[in-house]
Amino acid sequence: MRQDLLSDFKRDVSRAYGVLLEDRFFSRRAYFLIDQQGILRWRHVEAELGDRRDDVELLRQIAAL
Repeated sequence: MRQDLLSDFKRDVSRAYGVLLEDRFFSRRAYFLIDQQGILRWRHVEAELGDRRDDVELLRQIAAL
């Protein structure tokens, strides 16, 4: 299974997915799993800037695809 991570240097993707904090020019921590057909299958945006999902949860979501 292929797993790509995205670097969003210009913040275009953060803006498109609605997680960019425009006034600060950085995004909330967010996770998006997109299947091979380009369909968004899972999304989570952290409520607080310092929060993050556990690796176990992320791997479980990936395995569910």
